[in-house]
Amino acid sequence: MADCVGLCNVIGTKVVRSSVPIYTNGNMVCKTCGSVFAPRKHLNKEKIAQFIKTNRSELFDIVMDLTTGPTASVLENAIAIIHERFKHARCPCCLVGDTLVVGDNLPISDMTAGGSTIGLSGGENKVLQKFVHSYNGELLHIKAVGIPRIIATPEHPFLVVSRKMIDLLPMKYKNRKRLSKCSDGTRKTQLILTEPIWKEAKNLNPKFGGRRCAGDYLILPKIKGTITAQTINIRRFVGAANHRFKLFDFPINEQTAWFFGLYVAEGWTTRKSVCFGLGDSEKELHEKVTDIAKSLGFRTSSQSRAGETTMEVNSRVLARFFPTILGKGASNKRIPDVVLLNADVKILKAFLNGYHQGDGRTYTSSWGKSLLDCTTVSRTLAFQLQLAYACLGIFLSIHEKNGGKGTILGRSVNLRKQYHLVGIIGSRYNGGWTKETPEFYALPVRSVASHWYSGPVYNLETKDHTFIAGNVVNHNCSSSMNWRPSYRPRVIGLNSLMRT
Repeated sequence: MADCVGLCNVIGTKVVRSSVPIYTNGNMVCKTCGSVFAPRKHLNKEKIAQFIKTNRSELFDIVMDLTTGPTASVLENAIAIIHERFKHARCPCCLVGDTLVVGDNLPISDMTAGGSTIGLSGGENKVLQKFVHSYNGELLHIKAVGIPRIIATPEHPFLVVSRKMIDLLPMKYKNRKRLSKCSDGTRKTQLILTEPIWKEAKNLNPKFGGRRCAGDYLILPKIKGTITAQTINIRRFVGAANHRFKLFDFPINEQTAWFFGLYVAEGWTTRKSVCFGLGDSEKELHEKVTDIAKSLGFRTSSQSRAGETTMEVNSRVLARFFPTILGKGASNKRIPDVVLLNADVKILKAFLNGYHQGDGRTYTSSWGKSLLDCTTVSRTLAFQLQLAYACLGIFLSIHEKNGGKGTILGRSVNLRKQYHLVGIIGSRYNGGWTKETPEFYALPVRSVASHWYSGPVYNLETKDHTFIAGNVVNHNCSSSMNWRPSYRPRVIGLNSLMRT
C-alpha cells in the first residue's frame, strides 16, 4: 500500500508509483491502460478524503496511506485520480426517495445493491449500486399524461420521443383547409415519432394545444415477459407436522392466475384459510372459486351475511403462501412477478380477468366510448396494473385521490389515498393524447414546475444502465448518455395507433 498513488479512472485498478512516471508537466500515466491524468491542485484534499470515507469506505485506507506518502505532489495526483474516477457519484442526476422502481416494486430509497429492476434490455436487470447524495437545490415536478408527478433533479435523464407532422397534401390543395384527404383517398398528414433519445429533465418541452404543437413524450414501455416457470415451490410454507400435504409445487396456469387476480381484488387471509368477499348474486364466481380450489385439493365453505358471501378456502398453507407473493392488506396488494413477467400472455390476461371481475367495471360513457376502470389503495398495484394493461394494448391513466375523513355505511372513518385507473377500450385515441407503438406508449409532458429542496436524492446503477421508475424509462447517471436503445423511428398513421 505504501507504493499506491491512487486508482486509474478508466479501468479502476490500483496504480503504484513504480508504474506511474510523473512527468515534468505534472501529468501521470497508467502503464496498464495508457491513460493520462492531469492533477487538479485546486481540489480540497480534506473534503475529498471525507467524501470517500462517507461514500466509498473501501478506498479510505488508500487515502490514509497516501497522506503519509513521500511527497505532496504524489498525494495531489492521487486525489485527482480518485476524484476523477468517482466524479459521477457527485452528479445529482437523481430522483426523490419515494419514486417507485418497477422490479422489486420498492421506493428508490429502499432499493439495495443486488435488487431487481426492469430495463430496456429485458430479462434480469440487477442493481449494481445505489447512490445517495445530499442535495440542496432546485427539483423539478414533471407531469405527463396518465401518470403521477415525477420529481427529479434538473440533470436527471429520461428517455423521450418527439414527433413531426408530415403534410401529404399536394400543393394544389394547400388552400383548401377543410379538405381531410388527398385526391387518392389517403390522409393529408401523418404522425412521425422520432427515435427515442435521452434528455435531461431541465430540457423537457411540455406539449400544449393540438396535434400540431411541438413537445416531448415520456416513454411507458410494454414490458416483455421472460419467466417460463410453470410451478412455484411452496414447501417452505408447509408446517413440519403436516405430513398429509402433497401439493409442494403450486401450478401456474390460467386458472390459478385468475385465482390470484380475484384474491388481489377481493381476498384476505385468516390463520386457517384464504377468504373472498363476494356478492350473493355472483353465483358464477362462487362456483369458479369452488372448482379451482377442488382441483388443487382444497375444500371450501361459505357464509352469507347482509347480502355478501364470504368464500373460504380451507388451507393453512395457502393462508401463508398467498400474502407472501400477493401482499397482505389492501394497501400492500401486488401482482407477482411470475404473472406480470410471464412469457405466456394468457397468464397475465387471466389474472387481469380475475381482478376485473372482483374489483373493476366496464361501462359505456355518455359519448359512446367503452371505458374500463378500477380503484385501489395500493400504490404498487396501481403502477403494475398500468404496465400490465399496456402489454395488452390498453392504456389506463392513474388519477390520485388524497385520503381524509369520510363516511362508510354511516360510520366516520379515515380514508386512505386512492388510485383510480381509467382507460378507453378499442379506441385509436386510447388514453387521450398518448401515442402507441408496438414497444411503448408515448405520454406527452404537460408541465414542468420547480421548487427548492434540501435533503437526500437517489439513483441506481443497473446492468443495462436503465430502469423503470414512475412507470417511465430512466437512465442511471454513471454511464455515458450517448447510448441509444434499439428502437427505430416509426411512422404512425392516424388509423394505426392501436396495437395489432
